[in-house]
Amino acid sequence: MADEEDYGGWRGWRIKKMMQRICALCRAAIGALEVNRSRKKMMAVADSADGG
Repeated sequence: MADEEDYGGWRGWRIKKMMQRICALCRAAIGALEVNRSRKKMMAVADSADGG
């Protein structure tokens, strides 16, 4: 890969690994937000159904 040559070997690999980890964290956070949003929507639907 050309990326490794740009960074310079092992340091570049470490940076890449760190970036991957950050991306994974971001993806997990976004996933949690999506779940919360859909759960709130479900709660709102349930509340309106209960209310009448």
